[in-house]
Amino acid sequence: MNPTPGSPHTLRIALVRHGRPTVDLSSVSAQQLEGWIEAYDRAGIDPALPPPASVRRIAANADYVLSSDLPRAVESLRTLAPGRSGPAERVFREAGLPRLPASPVRLDPHLWATLARMGWFLGWSSGTESAGRARRRARAAREKLASLAADHGSVLLVGHGLMNAMIAWELRVAGWRGPLWASGSYWSAAVYRKRIAPPSG
Repeated sequence: MNPTPGSPHTLRIALVRHGRPTVDLSSVSAQQLEGWIEAYDRAGIDPALPPPASVRRIAANADYVLSSDLPRAVESLRTLAPGRSGPAERVFREAGLPRLPASPVRLDPHLWATLARMGWFLGWSSGTESAGRARRRARAAREKLASLAADHGSVLLVGHGLMNAMIAWELRVAGWRGPLWASGSYWSAAVYRKRIAPPSG
């Protein structure tokens, strides 16, 4: 329901992480991680792990829904809010992972990704956006979500673990109330609220 003009109301933004992707988890070398990430970005989601009822309720109560433009987020939104369509936008994509130096060692791709992310936070951004650029993108995403919430009342975004957390931080900086960090679990949801008073006079 859209807010009534001239009356106090609470805006809501829900940040939901996508469902579990269907991706090969065989060990890879550091050089193969880039190809694995590309496959991960093309992957859909595992129907064996559906969204919990609590997150479905949040989606059902959202006035406006949208997602990142990566397939796992688009498919998650279709699963979470069947029969409802929403735009899929690049600004909400996950923060990229840098290329790693060559290594003959083969590890679980999630472990390589963790190592790459640690390097990214320390300033290593070979082949991807820097942490600073990702933070600026998170601020742009926050502004877009806040504008949509002002227009519609409540908004649900299906996005990604780290980018959702970065958007959550930016929302809190801008005066929204909610969890300190959005959870990184699949199908997790974090709701942020802001009370808007009617204009004086």
